[in-house]
Amino acid sequence: MVMPKIIMMMASVGIVSAGALLCLTSAEAAALLKRKKKSCRMETAGTILRTEMSVVSGERQNADMVFFLVYEYEAGGRKIVRKSRVGRSRHIFKDGDTVTVYYDPDDAESHYVAELEAGSMRSAFGLTGTVLILAGLIGLAIVRRI
Repeated sequence: MVMPKIIMMMASVGIVSAGALLCLTSAEAAALLKRKKKSCRMETAGTILRTEMSVVSGERQNADMVFFLVYEYEAGGRKIVRKSRVGRSRHIFKDGDTVTVYYDPDDAESHYVAELEAGSMRSAFGLTGTVLILAGLIGLAIVRRI
């Protein structure tokens, strides 16, 4: 009975570790956005120029598609064109749509698009991490009782 108990304990510790990693990732992403919001305090309108589609996995028929937005904004007297760093699983913007861009007045290249912030992803990482930590702790409690 010792070997299965050790395996269950190791699995539970692994699950807790994975949950902690997801929670830390969520917290770091939130801290990064907070720093970005502190420096990027100038607001301007941006325009979606186009959506670029990318296949991320699978065969052509069952492939997962991710949509990246190419947008333009004016800052510091010049037009800047950027592509979103995080892809979306749904096509949520149309060409010509307006988005809100916040940029650093000292460095117009440093910016973020309010509508593209991955708040839901941060929440999902944090929630999933919390669930994994709880599941791992429950697993450890069960192992202790065996």
